[in-house]
Amino acid sequence: MPPLFPIHHRLTPRFQGQIDMLLVEDNVDLQKSLKAELEKLTSPDETDQVVVHTAADLDTATDLLATLGQNVKALITDGYYPRFPGGELVADIGAQIVKAARNVSKSLPIIAMSSESSFGPKALAAGANAFFHKDLLMTKQLVPSILRTLREMGLPLIQPLPKLAYNIDRIALWPPLKTIVNDEIHQKQGITQQHLIKKDEIPSKATRGMSIYAKADNTAIFKHQVGVEDKFIGGGRIVQEGGNYFFEPDEQTRAYLEQHLRQWQSSPEAAA
Repeated sequence: MPPLFPIHHRLTPRFQGQIDMLLVEDNVDLQKSLKAELEKLTSPDETDQVVVHTAADLDTATDLLATLGQNVKALITDGYYPRFPGGELVADIGAQIVKAARNVSKSLPIIAMSSESSFGPKALAAGANAFFHKDLLMTKQLVPSILRTLREMGLPLIQPLPKLAYNIDRIALWPPLKTIVNDEIHQKQGITQQHLIKKDEIPSKATRGMSIYAKADNTAIFKHQVGVEDKFIGGGRIVQEGGNYFFEPDEQTRAYLEQHLRQWQSSPEAAA
């Protein structure tokens, strides 16, 4: 028997390292926006990407559940769907989707959502693990709430920081500071010069407290000081080309800089 109303779905081809989710939502605009936000989630090492398969009705949802089988790692479903195009919205269809998913796996994370609070008890009774009101969309808290629930249920996911906007393989420096490095500590370390990162290379607010100390053999000590404490000490080398100076960080220092700068990019200070 054909479905009572048109099927809208997308079964995305699988690739190695993907985390499959099924999103059931009949509002096309909301389906697209949630899919886009959920597909930003990754595994902690950012090697496995979330891929969201979509459905807009019970028949398509059950077909996709059968096709994906044990590959599906989470179901996120709306509660109210029409029995036929333009028909009255009813909650039992959302509950049927939850039950169908629970039959696929007793441990599958199932998250229900709706603009009607009355669907919450029905969804939980049908086997959902959590229910969220769609009002959370207004405060951009729906996807973070979903992410928190999935992590609590053992699905290791993160919302990765934005990609790095700066080149940190070779960082332009100001010429050596006029102050000669001649204290006993620096002399013992063989330090001869101190450089700061050019603010037109990376914003100065992002590199506050960072200094690069050069040795006679052009190796360098990188320091990031917060307050009176050294938050990180690393290394690398200084390259001089004409009157220009560059810092090439070692692997450990590069990893630290990438993490620090990616966090800074997503901070209110960066947006100001």
